[in-house]
Amino acid sequence: MDGRPAGLAWHPPADPQDSALLAQGNPPGHGASGTERWQWKGAMFLVPCEPLQDQAITTLAIALPPSEPVDLRMLIEIWKQLARLATQEPFAGEEPPLIN
Repeated sequence: MDGRPAGLAWHPPADPQDSALLAQGNPPGHGASGTERWQWKGAMFLVPCEPLQDQAITTLAIALPPSEPVDLRMLIEIWKQLARLATQEPFAGEEPPLIN
């Protein structure tokens, strides 16, 4: 097991060109001191999308220094935890989710 979701097509961690494309509208580190050379690193997954009745590309990325490798298993676990929290807790100004 390498941390990839079972049954999903995926592409290897983002290369420098992918990182540059992501950074055009969303700079890694958001300009914070010491993050000037950071890069987006992660992977892209092809996932089913019911509303589109097709498939969609989902990118999971984390901003890291150029010399730091991405740990895909850790990145996926972080996003799983964030997804669980997002479905359990309301966002600011929202009503709590209804639980059946």
